[in-house]
Amino acid sequence: MKETAQQYTQRILGNVSGKDALKVQKSTAKRLSKLIKPLKKKDLKRRPDTDQWSIAEILAHLADAELVAGWRLRSILTSDGTPIQPFDQDSWAATFRYDKRDAHESLRTFKVLRESNLSLLKSVPESLWKNHGMHAERGKETVAHMVLSRVRLSASEALHAGLVSRVVPAANLDAEADALADTLLGCSAVTLRAVKQFLHLAPEMPANGASGFAAHLAATALSARF
Repeated sequence: MKETAQQYTQRILGNVSGKDALKVQKSTAKRLSKLIKPLKKKDLKRRPDTDQWSIAEILAHLADAELVAGWRLRSILTSDGTPIQPFDQDSWAATFRYDKRDAHESLRTFKVLRESNLSLLKSVPESLWKNHGMHAERGKETVAHMVLSRVRLSASEALHAGLVSRVVPAANLDAEADALADTLLGCSAVTLRAVKQFLHLAPEMPANGASGFAAHLAATALSARF
C-alpha cells in the first residue's frame, strides 16, 4: 500500500524523536560520507531492483530536495501561509538524469545546501519559526516545522496551530478527560470505529470519494443501531 502523506510525515519525524533536530541534520552529510566512502562506483550505481533507486540516485535526490527545502524555508519565513508547490521526484530523477550523477559530487552539493539552510534557520528570529506554508498535497505544514525545530508552544499557540482542539485550565484537566471518556463510552463502538476510519483515510481521498465514503460509514453505523 502506498504511504500516505500523514504516514510519511510521521516516519520523517520519527528520525528525530527525542533528539536535537538541528544536530541530527547537521551530522547527516558526515554520516553519509562515512557510509559511502568504502563503496566502489559500481556499488553506488547498482539498483536493488528495477523500480528502486541506487545510492547515487538517492544522493542526487537528497541534493535536489535540500535545494527545494531551502526555497520553501525562505518562502515561508518571509510570507506566512504561503502556498507550497510539491514536485514529482520521479520526473526530476528522469529529467535530470540521476542515474548519471556522480554520488560524491551530489553529496558535496547536499552538504553545502544543508549548511546554508541550517545557518539561515539559526539567523532568523525564533518567532519566524512559527510561520507556516500550505502544501498542495499535505496541507498546513506548521506542525512538522515546529516539531522538527523543537519550538515550544503555549497552549493558545497549539490551539491556533491545530495541534489540539480544546484548551482547559490545568486544575480541570482530569475532570475534563473523565467527562470525555464517559461521552465516548456512551457511543456505539461501531460508530466510533467508523469515525476513526474516516479520519484516517479521508484526508488522502478526493472530495467526492470522501463524501461517498462518509455516506457508506454513516449507513453502516446507523444499521448497527437498529
